[in-house]
Amino acid sequence: MGSIRSQKYSSNKELKSKRNNNIHPIWRGVGVLMIVTIPVLGYIGALLVIESNKSNPWLTVPGKLIVSGPDPLVLLKLLLTIIIGATLYFILMIITFIVFTLLSPKEKGPYDVPPIHWKNRDKD
Repeated sequence: MGSIRSQKYSSNKELKSKRNNNIHPIWRGVGVLMIVTIPVLGYIGALLVIESNKSNPWLTVPGKLIVSGPDPLVLLKLLLTIIIGATLYFILMIITFIVFTLLSPKEKGPYDVPPIHWKNRDKD
């Protein structure tokens, strides 16, 4: 029989699933920051695209996206916000993945486990 420490690297899936795979709390904070900032940056980007389109028309707005009401471009703003937000999310997700991969410790294998130290009963 092996000790508990060496058993968690065996082929037994139950013991492997009991391993503590918690991430560092700073990554949760990064996730919350991304949830808050990405839609805001997407909306600001949509407003900038619409403003730059007024001076230099490179984007044609379909007639179905113009509605009657106080803001006729609300659907265009919503669509551009989603597109720009998804693009920003993808870029920041790739950057976060690369940073997390570089900074996270490598998973230890069965030969990386430190030796088990037993009490020497002969010295008593």
